[in-house]
Amino acid sequence: MPAVRRLGNWGFARLLGFPSRYYDSHSVGGLVSKFTFDVMQIKEAASNVITVLVKDSLMTVGLLLWMFYMDWRLTCIALLSAPFIILIVSVVRSRLRRMSIKVQDTMADINHVLGEVMDGHRIVKLFGGQDQERARFQTIVTANLRYTMKFVYASVASGPAVQFIAAIALAIIVYVAASRALSEQLTVGEFGSFFAAMAMMMDPLKRLVRINEHLQKGLAASGSIFGLLDVPVETDGGSNRLPAAQGEIEIRNLDFSYETSGPMALKDINVHIGRGETIALVGVSGAGKTTLANLLPRFYQCEKGRIFIDGCDIHDVSLASLRGNIALVSQDIILFDDTVRNNIAYGAQRD
Repeated sequence: MPAVRRLGNWGFARLLGFPSRYYDSHSVGGLVSKFTFDVMQIKEAASNVITVLVKDSLMTVGLLLWMFYMDWRLTCIALLSAPFIILIVSVVRSRLRRMSIKVQDTMADINHVLGEVMDGHRIVKLFGGQDQERARFQTIVTANLRYTMKFVYASVASGPAVQFIAAIALAIIVYVAASRALSEQLTVGEFGSFFAAMAMMMDPLKRLVRINEHLQKGLAASGSIFGLLDVPVETDGGSNRLPAAQGEIEIRNLDFSYETSGPMALKDINVHIGRGETIALVGVSGAGKTTLANLLPRFYQCEKGRIFIDGCDIHDVSLASLRGNIALVSQDIILFDDTVRNNIAYGAQRD
């Protein structure tokens, strides 16, 4: 559906602009699940709910109007069952919403574990972690199955409950209608027409009750997707354009922490790198070498201190202009599913 496609495109566009801190606190599997499982739930809800809601609602209203025309007293008796049906639907609705959210969360966990095992398959093999990973995956799959079955149980139970109430109302109506027919207050033709309209209304009512299942799935998935759309993208406060950089870098009194109240990853760093000078940052793992490199292209925003390139504060320079002057050879090798030529020339067309 066009609306679902646009929603997926908006989500992906937002995903490209999220700051690095967001990726640090969210698993790749969970994000992938939003674009696969959650979007599919919205698609199914939109296609099923809208069709049934429009068609069967119009049919139900039309039959009710005809029943009021034939005999308003019997119609009022039929409508007495409505509060009980609404109560059942309300209770089931909250249950379906909770279980749908649980199913989404466990699907995200499944994708997360799959991604970790595929990325770290050498580590798993080297340390003999197959049994451990198999048990972890089985635990998550079992949880997903449990919540799925609870969702199905709640969905299936609502139908018979509503039909039971409708059957009671139908029995009362038949009794009252027969009594009125015997006293010649209702003709046989009117009774047959009224009863036929009520019978025809049963199928649309069943379908309207069943759309609650698809609706709750779609609402839970929509909450997940719109939560993603509400995440703020990385800020680009710079308005200046950095010309072709000469390579002079100066760092003054730099402090940085990955968490607001966490330990400092860098504290009071002062570095000057001259034009054409080559340096190496040497230290133990976790000393802050990668953190310092990540601050240059503003993957993270430093809380205190300044970084200058050719005398320009990087926070006064636009992100596109800043990153267009930086070449990065990362320790994490990434190859896109494309030709060797396109991987080498990746991003060459940017301004």
